[in-house]
Amino acid sequence: IPSEEMFFAAYRKIAKEVFDRDITIEEYIDNELNKNSNLIKYLNRKNPKKLINDKEFIEKVYKEYDGQLDKLLANENLIVNLKTIKLLKNKGYKLALVSTSKRQFIGKVLNYFKMDKLFDVVIAREDVKNLKPDPQAYLDALEKLGITSDQCLAIEDSNRGAKSAQKAKINCVLVKNNSLYSKYSDYD
Repeated sequence: IPSEEMFFAAYRKIAKEVFDRDITIEEYIDNELNKNSNLIKYLNRKNPKKLINDKEFIEKVYKEYDGQLDKLLANENLIVNLKTIKLLKNKGYKLALVSTSKRQFIGKVLNYFKMDKLFDVVIAREDVKNLKPDPQAYLDALEKLGITSDQCLAIEDSNRGAKSAQKAKINCVLVKNNSLYSKYSDYD
């Protein structure tokens, strides 16, 4: 699902409300996607008169994101992706969902489509110390699935996710549809 686009929109809206500043896609990619959770620090440095606590800011972003997610779930195109994954499951493939999203948002999507039992393993942002592009989440998924990297294919929609899979020595396909970051990607 195009979660990065939604998260950027939520982040941008809250940054506008709090800092009265329109963040650019380049600022978001450089500070949030490339450096995981650095954008609030960046905005606080740029606007020292309007300092805000990291936790307070991100809670506002997540609340906005949650509202956007509800709208996204009504999009019929999403079910095609989940049906494709369900076909793979029915063919006997082991499936893992490796995401930098919070578990509550992953669960919301899977529950909405009644596919909460689809994945053998779900790795959320809370499950790892180091987020993508670090390989930890993929390495944890491989271990839990009981397979090696050469027995696996990662399908990613973000540059940092693709780099994470590569670092875990997993072949990876980067899907550029519905992806904010892959449109700006240097991944080959």
